[in-house]
Amino acid sequence: MIKARSKKISLLLVLMMLATMFVGIGTVSAASTITCNNPLQVGTDGNRTLGTVRVDVDMTQLNNGDEITFRLPADFKWFTKQAATDFSGAGNAVNADQILQAGGAPKVATQTVLEAAVVGTGVAVGDDFIVLDFPVPDNGLSPILTAANNPLSITVISDREFKLTYDATVADTTEANGYFYMKLLSAYVPSGASTEVQLFVEKQPSSGFPAVSSVTVATTSAGDSTATIDSLKSITGNGTLDVIRIKENRAAAMDACNLTVNNSYQTITVKLPTGMEWNAATTVTGDWGLSAYTFPAFDTTFANLAAGATSVAYGYDATDKQKLLISVTDATATAGILKITPVIDISETDAKVGDITVTFGGKETVTNGTLVIGQYVDFGVVVEAGTVKTVKAGSNDSEAGYFFVKENGPGSLLNGRSLTLTLSGDAKWDATQPVVSYEKGDATLGAWATVGTDNRTIKALVTSGTTTTTIKFKTPKVVIAPDAVAGDLNVEVGGTAGAAGTIKIADIVPRVTGTISSSSDVRIGLQNQLLGDILIKEGAKEALRKANFLVKLPEGMSFSAVPTVEVTEGDISLDTAAIKLVSDTNTNDSVLITVKSTSSAASTIKLSAVKINVNRVVPEGPFKIELKSDGVAGAACALFTAGSVAANYWPNTVKAVSISGGEVVTPAPGEVTNSCAFVVGAATYTVNGNTVDAFAASYIKDSRTYLAIRDIANAVGIDQANVIWDGSKNTVTLMKGDKVVQMTIASKTLLINGAPVTMDVAPEIGPGNRTMLPAAFVAMSFGATASFDAVTNTVTIK
Repeated sequence: MIKARSKKISLLLVLMMLATMFVGIGTVSAASTITCNNPLQVGTDGNRTLGTVRVDVDMTQLNNGDEITFRLPADFKWFTKQAATDFSGAGNAVNADQILQAGGAPKVATQTVLEAAVVGTGVAVGDDFIVLDFPVPDNGLSPILTAANNPLSITVISDREFKLTYDATVADTTEANGYFYMKLLSAYVPSGASTEVQLFVEKQPSSGFPAVSSVTVATTSAGDSTATIDSLKSITGNGTLDVIRIKENRAAAMDACNLTVNNSYQTITVKLPTGMEWNAATTVTGDWGLSAYTFPAFDTTFANLAAGATSVAYGYDATDKQKLLISVTDATATAGILKITPVIDISETDAKVGDITVTFGGKETVTNGTLVIGQYVDFGVVVEAGTVKTVKAGSNDSEAGYFFVKENGPGSLLNGRSLTLTLSGDAKWDATQPVVSYEKGDATLGAWATVGTDNRTIKALVTSGTTTTTIKFKTPKVVIAPDAVAGDLNVEVGGTAGAAGTIKIADIVPRVTGTISSSSDVRIGLQNQLLGDILIKEGAKEALRKANFLVKLPEGMSFSAVPTVEVTEGDISLDTAAIKLVSDTNTNDSVLITVKSTSSAASTIKLSAVKINVNRVVPEGPFKIELKSDGVAGAACALFTAGSVAANYWPNTVKAVSISGGEVVTPAPGEVTNSCAFVVGAATYTVNGNTVDAFAASYIKDSRTYLAIRDIANAVGIDQANVIWDGSKNTVTLMKGDKVVQMTIASKTLLINGAPVTMDVAPEIGPGNRTMLPAAFVAMSFGATASFDAVTNTVTIK
């Protein structure tokens, strides 16, 4: 069953396909329509050109003798309001003008033209009012005859109505579609006409013409103009401003004036503010619909303006030079533009500084009424900020933001005078100085020259111009101090040319900042003291360069061991194998850190387990930890570029950042437990393993080791301030805690808190005029022990 059904369906489909081969395909016909794609904007109370109407017809529906009527609204008229004819009579001719088809083909197109045949007011014989155009290609209404016969004939019914009648005997009936254009060249539009002008259409019920009741052929407007200025220029006195343009919003918007001697009724007047007058060098020209008009020279009396057709007269009355008078002798056929190039004379005593605002008057309405055409300004120069960029400390060739120097008016920058640019304290000008561009005007600057030796100030000489100038200072390159702190980078504009002001051009960002997690006291003379964690934070990505830097302790301090160094934020990479203690100015006073690769995000480095030794010579008070170069002054490091420390910039800089580490304080009694070793005769000794220069070399006399007074005091933990020498009595007094020990040169009596103790040797003045004391007795007096190693010839005091 399934197969049988399939065969029947297949047969049916084949028969249907065959049937279509015998069915004719109909000719496509265009819709019968009446349209106006360009309704014109027109004024009222005058003859106006209306929009062109297109009529499309289906030739198969059109019969010989079919008629269609077109009618204007009430109070409208074809031709002209003043025509002295009966428009329904034979006085108005209908003529056929032959137009050859392109290429000279035998078929010709014709125009049916309704012309005036009787002279009336405002109308002449031969004036065209309604023109029917019959394009040639693919058009059933294109005539086939070369005579004055047309497929459509015009019959005038009244002064606002006409009809068209179809003649099939002269039409190209081989075409399926036909069309023609109806140009409405002249119609009187009354005052008070509706906003939309309708052309009413009627046809016979059986007619093949389109069934359309009306079509909009125009819109009415009051017919005004708009004034604009090309650009706002500034003048400081007499001068020329940019072009004023007065544009018609439609044809004939500027009503014509009948010019007579001393005519006081102009098309347009342009009045300047008090204290300003029009100069006779002012020009007026036309464009668009006014381009072919004649523009006589400026009339300084406005006494007898040329009354010829299509001309525009302009000037002023000699008694009122504040007002420019413009008269158009003939209304435009298409919208036009008046272009005024104003030349203005300024009275310094009467004119007010500020906007120059003109007021429009006259017969024509300028919609904006007033217009600012420029500015009258005092001489002066303005310094104006542009952009603010970020620059890093310790960098050269850094680009700051651009900025401007602007004249209020031409000549404000004085000719032959200097303009200077001075940077704030943490910056100097790079060898590549600011690029100058001129945004407007014709004043110029000469080449830059450096002022002084610190590279903070540069200058250039001004060549003044005749137009208001704006100078842009682009890509200013600066060098930033390695130890610059966060803050504003400013440039001060000065010199003798008249410019003055200070503006911000960049934010200075330190490459790194350093902090310590907890600030604590460290005690004089103690070893292995634990500091808080040291945090080194980048101010921006790539702030630390691919190089080395040091974390350095102050004089008299050293690291007990290498701290733990790690990256806790960001992606900077450190060479951990290269981290070590180094001696910058003293033994083990610095940690060397090597940056293996720079960061793509601002990073943080942490030093933890920071233990330090503090010797007896460190003064009390706050101490700082430095981040500095690991090389000599002028060398690059991770903290700054070589260019920033080059000659003429900051050549002696090695330090970039100081970190507040805490306070150095005096230890409490009994806290100091130094271990000191003196090799007899040596110029140095060690304190807790650290080598210290001796005030004088030790020696042995009468089997006793003698030490310089300040060396033995250091060994037993006595503050140097508590070592007193009295030269008049030859006595030495040592104080520690509640104990006072006094010794006298050449005396074997030792006083401990006033109690005498007998020694077997006496203090003496040794080589170099140094006071030398027997080490064992002084150590014993303060609770320390002294031992002697004969093999190494070393005295150890603990």
